[in-house]
Order: sequence, then C-alpha cells, then structure tokens
Amino acid sequence: MRSDIVIQAQELTIGYRQGRKVKKVHEGLSFTLRQGELTCLLGPNGAGKSTLLRTLGGTQSPIAGDILLEERSLTAYTEKEISRKIGLVLTDRTMTGGLTVFDLVSLGRHPHTGFFGRLQKKDKDIICQAMEAVGIAAKAESYVAELSDGERQKVMIAKALAQECPFLLLDEPTAFLDVVSRIEIMDLLHDLAVKKGKTVLLSTHDLEQALLLGDRLWLLAREKGFVCGTPEDLIFSGAINRFFARNEIVFDRGKGNFRPQMQKEKEITVKAKGELLFWTLNALARNGFQIEENAGLILEVLSPYDFRLKEKNNSINVFTSFENLIAYLK
Repeated sequence: MRSDIVIQAQELTIGYRQGRKVKKVHEGLSFTLRQGELTCLLGPNGAGKSTLLRTLGGTQSPIAGDILLEERSLTAYTEKEISRKIGLVLTDRTMTGGLTVFDLVSLGRHPHTGFFGRLQKKDKDIICQAMEAVGIAAKAESYVAELSDGERQKVMIAKALAQECPFLLLDEPTAFLDVVSRIEIMDLLHDLAVKKGKTVLLSTHDLEQALLLGDRLWLLAREKGFVCGTPEDLIFSGAINRFFARNEIVFDRGKGNFRPQMQKEKEITVKAKGELLFWTLNALARNGFQIEENAGLILEVLSPYDFRLKEKNNSINVFTSFENLIAYLK
C-alpha cells in the first residue's frame, strides 16, 4: 500500500441489518483516500452518502468487505483508538448553546485526557491552535448560542482538529450556510488538507465548490453506482452530466455549472472580453440567443454601460445597461 493512503476499501458492501434481514445500499465499492487531499462526495438525496460516511467513520458496520485505516482493519480498532484517528463533523445541530467556544472545542481532547478529562497545558495549547487554524480564536470566550451558523461550523471543525486525527469526515458541513460562509468553510477544509496534511472527506450538494476545491470527487447514485476521479476527468468523461443531469437541466462544461437547456432560436455575434463576455453570454443565453460568428446581429460590449448593437441594415443602437439591451432584444 502506498504510504500516503490513509483509507482503502475493496469490494465494500454498505447497508443495514434489521434482525435477520439485510438491506444493501451499495455493493462493490472500491476506493482510496490519500493524505493531503480533499475529497468531495456528491449525489442526490437518498443515494446512500450518509450510510457510506457512517461506515467509514466506524459507527456502522459494512455488510461485506473491509475498510483499512492506515493498513489496519477498521474493525480491529477500539472506540477510543477510532476517536484518535477519525474526526467526525455531522450535520446534526447539537444543543451546545450553553458552552463557550473554548469549552466545546476542548471536548475534542477527551480521547487524550484520561478518565477525569483534566486539561493540561499541552491540551490547552492544542485547543488554541485548533481555534486559530479555523479563524475562531477571537470568539473563544463567546457562547456558542451567540455565533452565526458559519461560526458554529468552524467551531465543530476546530473540535475535530483538537482530536489530532489524521482523517476528517464531514457530513454536509455547508448545509445550513449562506453562500459566503459555504465558500469560506470549503476553502478552510482545502487548506487543512493541503497545509496540515489532513485527509478530508466531506459530503456536499455544492457541486460548484467541489469542482473548484476538491482534489478528488466521489459520485454516488442508487441506479448509477459509484465513480471517483479528479473533477476534470469526471467532467470530460461525461460522468458529471450522467450522474446529475435530468430533463432539460444539463452540465455546461464551458462554465462549470448546471443550466437549463433553453431553446435558442435567435443568432447573434458578440464582441467582448473577460467578465463582460461571460455575463453578456449569460444574459443572451437566458433570453434564447445562440452565439454565432457571422450572425446578422453584432453586439459589441465596451463596458457595462456601453453596448453597441449593429442590425442587419447596418444601423447601430446604443444601450447603457443590460436591462435596456435585453428589453430591446425581446
């Protein structure tokens, strides 16, 4: 096994045991997780993402196959040993409002502090370093109830860091967050993988951030199985579109996101650069225009306040906003 592989599984079957009955969710899963990489697990609701994460976290047993954590079967670890190897951050909103940030992060030291849980200087230093790493140190004495959702998520990540685990496992860590906080948390987790050498696996519905920051993607769906690879390979192989596109929603490889597949009945030539080109194409596509090199309509965009539209009869109309331009084209 390569020295940078932290988790490895071959022909893993995950699911549930209910008495004598066995409900299989996925079979034949094979994968590796490497040190220093951020891996994003994506799939529709009900795909089995949480089941896979619980199995990897040691809180649910596999139906068949084995998981190796640092070359040792996960089933051979005690609960205490697992708590020193795997840091879990779940979506559940825990009732921790009465604790300070420092108190909550200090719970991450429990696997290391013995029966009475007394914090030594070394433990307090590690807690402070964990808070500093996630940018929450200034809130150490604040009550958790006073924090925003994004700050609370940072605290939970700091708690996992305080465990000093090589493997961080997060179930939808950005689920309750606003756009800016989602980006902040994903960037933080990527930094922890790259700069701190952590192995990070998280489930998410935020495909855009996963494509931007994920070193590796795991795609999971009940009917389509399991595929893993780098974001770029999965895009150009068509796997992203295959797993997630439906009806008239398709993945736009040129823009890295999903878009409605609109009927484009009108043709236009666009002359613009950089961000102006991107947003001009966005506005035109939304309104049913197909971009062509030699169309009858020619649009030159000089600034967000200077649009020049040359008609088939060579007349030129000038517009001072996207709104005015689109209103005319409609």
